Amino acid sequence: MTIRTGKSGGYRYYAYSTKARQGPTGYEGMAVPMNKLDDLVGSHLEGELLQPERLETILATVLDRRQEQSERQREHIAELNKSVHRNRNYG
Repeated sequence: MTIRTGKSGGYRYYAYSTKARQGPTGYEGMAVPMNKLDDLVGSHLEGELLQPERLETILATVLDRRQEQSERQREHIAELNKSVHRNRNYG
């Protein structure tokens, strides 16, 4: 699919790219108004992806990963502090 315009750019629509490249000899196919297809796709994605249960699962996973990363960073900082303290005592 490719974006095409009509009426001096006043209308935008998606059309099969073969038709756009080859003109009348290309695959006939259909042209779909851009705003209609964008609305349909957006509504579908919203309906499928933005369900509260799905978002809750995604956010819980993100928070868990962030907590794990924070713990690893704290452990790393503690190890660095121990190393610095040991080196000061031997220096």
